[in-house]
Amino acid sequence: MKIDPELLEGLMQIAFIAKNEGHLHEAESIFEVVSIFKPDSAYPCIGKAEVSMHRGMLEKAVAILRNAPMQDLKERELCRCYLGKALKLSGYYKEAQKILNDIKDNGTYDIAKEYAQELYETDFSVFF
Repeated sequence: MKIDPELLEGLMQIAFIAKNEGHLHEAESIFEVVSIFKPDSAYPCIGKAEVSMHRGMLEKAVAILRNAPMQDLKERELCRCYLGKALKLSGYYKEAQKILNDIKDNGTYDIAKEYAQELYETDFSVFF
C-alpha cells in the first residue's frame, strides 16, 4: 500500500503537536504508523525517542536513536542531535557533548547545526 508523502508529512506534524501538548500515547501511535510506511526514515524514530524522553525513558530513547535508519546526511545530523539530547539527559555528558560539538563544528545541515549549538550550551541538570 502506497501512501502520499504529503499525508505522511502531515501526520508527522500532527504527531509532534500531539507530543508537545502531552498526548504522548496518540503521538507515539502516529509515529509507529508513519515508521511502517517510511521504514528507512529517521524522523519517526526521532518522534518515538522524543515521546520516550518525555516519559523519562531515557535509555529507550538512546537505543531508538542509535538504531534509527538514516536516508541522508540531513537525517543523520538531526538524529545525532536528538541522540546528543537523550545522552545528555541520561547523564552521559561527555559522549553527548562530543556528538553535539562535532555537528555544530562540522555539520552541513544548518538546522541541525543550530540545534546542536543550542543543545551543547544547555545545562540539563537544572531540569532535575
